[in-house]
Amino acid sequence: MRRRSVLIGLGVVVALLVVGGVIFWQRLGEADPVTAGDALAEYREDPGPGQGGPGLPAPGVYEYAVTGSERLARGPVSVSRTLPEVAPMIVRHVDGGYETDLRYSDAHTELSRYDLREDGAYVVFARTVVKTSVSTTTRDREWSPPLLRLPLRPRVGQEWGGPFTAGDLRLQIGNEVLRREPLEIGGETVEDVFVIESRQRITGEYTGERTETFWYSPDTGLVVRYAIESELDGPTDFDITAEQTLRSLTPQV
Repeated sequence: MRRRSVLIGLGVVVALLVVGGVIFWQRLGEADPVTAGDALAEYREDPGPGQGGPGLPAPGVYEYAVTGSERLARGPVSVSRTLPEVAPMIVRHVDGGYETDLRYSDAHTELSRYDLREDGAYVVFARTVVKTSVSTTTRDREWSPPLLRLPLRPRVGQEWGGPFTAGDLRLQIGNEVLRREPLEIGGETVEDVFVIESRQRITGEYTGERTETFWYSPDTGLVVRYAIESELDGPTDFDITAEQTLRSLTPQV
């Protein structure tokens, strides 16, 4: 009788461990959407200076329709999660340019700061924050030299690139304007959209390859569509595949 009680007790403990393990893994993979309302409240607290000029997107909160997923792995722990269907992006004007603060979810944000020059928008700083329920990875990257991301007057066939550093990363980057095409955004047809592909080989703290494609509208200063394929190995391996399309050309303010 006592042996039977012990076995029953062990069975209960094992069952609790299994249930606890399932809940733990589920929580690791949780990523809740950030609402446009939350992003708008944050923007209104700090809208930045208002300024205008060619290549400068209107400030406020935009929304992207998103499809895609991401995977994080550290040691034996691996987390895969689907990205929320809508991601808000805050655009603020800053001295000399602007910044974009994209919220894929409450567990993944991407901030980029651009210096606006005569020939286009140059990335000078980027911050990535990726979270699970047990860890937070934050990476700040100062770009040297600044990278021309969005030419003010792109030309089909235009190419540029070279070696860059971004924080602890070394990058070999090749960019090309592939084509020009119209794109419908929120019921409006944007005629002059240039498709720019950026191919990146990355070494340093993280190693891997990344391809980013920007559908860029010089008339609005906006990336109206974006796609990324990225596989990076490092302290926390991080892979992401995503496509996103702007839902409206008019920001919420």
